[in-house]
Amino acid sequence: MNQHFRYKLPFLLLFLYSAVAPAQTPVPYAEAGLFGFKDQSTNTPVVAAVYDMAYEFRDGLAKVVKDGKAGFVDTTGHSIIPLSFGYISSFSDELARFETANGKWGFIDRKGKVAIQPTYDLATSFSEGLALVEKNGRKGFINKKGINVIPLVNDEITFFSEGLAAARRGTKWGYLNKNGVIAIPFLYEEATPFTEGLALVKKDNHWEQIDKNGVKMYGLYYDEVLSFTEGIALALQDGMFGYIDKTGNVLIPFEYESASPFTDGLAQVKKDGKYYMINTHGKIVSELPYEEVSAFSENLAKARRGSKWGFVDKTGKVIIPLVYDEVSHFAEGTAIVTQNGKKGCINKQGQVVISMVYDHIYPFNNGIAIVRKDNKVGFINSHNHEVVPIKYDDANEFSEGVAAIKIGSKYGFVDMNGKVVVPVEFDAAQFFSDGLAKVERNGKNFYINKSGKCIVHKGCKCDGVEDVLVSKN
Repeated sequence: MNQHFRYKLPFLLLFLYSAVAPAQTPVPYAEAGLFGFKDQSTNTPVVAAVYDMAYEFRDGLAKVVKDGKAGFVDTTGHSIIPLSFGYISSFSDELARFETANGKWGFIDRKGKVAIQPTYDLATSFSEGLALVEKNGRKGFINKKGINVIPLVNDEITFFSEGLAAARRGTKWGYLNKNGVIAIPFLYEEATPFTEGLALVKKDNHWEQIDKNGVKMYGLYYDEVLSFTEGIALALQDGMFGYIDKTGNVLIPFEYESASPFTDGLAQVKKDGKYYMINTHGKIVSELPYEEVSAFSENLAKARRGSKWGFVDKTGKVIIPLVYDEVSHFAEGTAIVTQNGKKGCINKQGQVVISMVYDHIYPFNNGIAIVRKDNKVGFINSHNHEVVPIKYDDANEFSEGVAAIKIGSKYGFVDMNGKVVVPVEFDAAQFFSDGLAKVERNGKNFYINKSGKCIVHKGCKCDGVEDVLVSKN
């Protein structure tokens, strides 16, 4: 091989790779309460933060909202579908549903062309080529051409499960297939979706189990039966829990004071005041020797002995010592714990990740939690950093990058950097949704954008409120 070419080869390969490597899809970012898109690898903005809300890209398009109007942009920020919709969903099966000003629903394609005219009183997104719609109180399904494949003659109808949808006509329930054909006659007072090939139905005030041909498998002589998981259903009879199989036979006797459905071959039960984990044969695989044990969350359960709480795994092994006065379930990898009247957070290894200095900690939502200390509230992140100062009298959770805060009797909004983006001037304030929040001032209700400007929306006008607004665009 030519020596000169050999040294150049790595650089040539690197050039070719960079030329053909797919570009990373931009992701939303927030700045001063507004949203744009940034490059994931460089963290550099590629679309300026000018929107009240921005959603993740799906198949090259992202939904954006400004001043209560929604549309779609491509990865360069170019408008593909103009900001002209009061509400529009994300695309599903290549179509997005939208609502008109008079409350009618239709569908557009990815070019912004109306594919199905807005004539429906209600519509859900398409799934597997069908969408549930309602008109004049009657429900059915349409295909992507807008053709009624399930006629709008049903008073109620469920989504399809295992190829069948339960529907009610008048007082009776039955089942339809995806061609609109009645698969199981309308004979039942109540009906549930199919799970693992079986459905619970009520006939002549008596529950029974049927297969997809409508054949009665057995009558249910139980007070309550949950859906099947792993081929086994948890049932209740005369105040005690047990388990049945798909033929209705008792698989595990009704001898438990409480019980949970099976997950990964194990279920938690309580008998004679003691907790156990059992397998699908009803055999005890581990004892949970505690006075109280909760359901499992993120593979750990709260356990109490005496007045102290900790966490155990499914074998009953103590993972986090029982040393806390109170504990919450694990969520997002952390649990709120209390010691000596103060709250903090621990991770699943039992390490303190949020110092126990707070009077109250609300559950984390997307990595941020409201905290209360010395009768004031603020926000912290999961790294125990104060993102909004603890100086407000009250606050709501973040929604679309901003949160309502309260000083005295007045409300305003802050962004995730703690900056006040809407002045604290309102008598009441709700969450932001699609770039707008409903507020009240001087007895007047109206909608504002994230700059505090009044926006005409849902019948609320701006007449007579401009004079009470402090912040205007």
